[in-house]
Amino acid sequence: MKLKATVFEEPSKSDEFNSLLQKFTKTVNSDKKAILFAVMRGKVSEGIDFPDNAARAVITFGIPFPAYKDPVTQMKQEYNDHMNKQRSEDNKLVSGRRWYEIEAFRALNQARV
Repeated sequence: MKLKATVFEEPSKSDEFNSLLQKFTKTVNSDKKAILFAVMRGKVSEGIDFPDNAARAVITFGIPFPAYKDPVTQMKQEYNDHMNKQRSEDNKLVSGRRWYEIEAFRALNQARV
């Protein structure tokens, strides 16, 4: 048995995203099958509601760690490590490495249906 579905891919240009989302929604609302491929930590992974038939499954390949060489990511890790050296055992933050791991799993949890 062959299942036919319209395939949508998250665009690299953000100004094309709303148009893609409208086409996807129209396809799903007309009771046709659709597949939407998107990048974790992209526009689709957080803050968009896919009600009812719009999202029956989410499949994630890999763990969406924050960009390791991003200056903000590096500064946050350094900040946590630095603050831990100055704080008492009762008042420590998670280490920079642990924060990095938590952020990846937070992204997974936010993206699940």
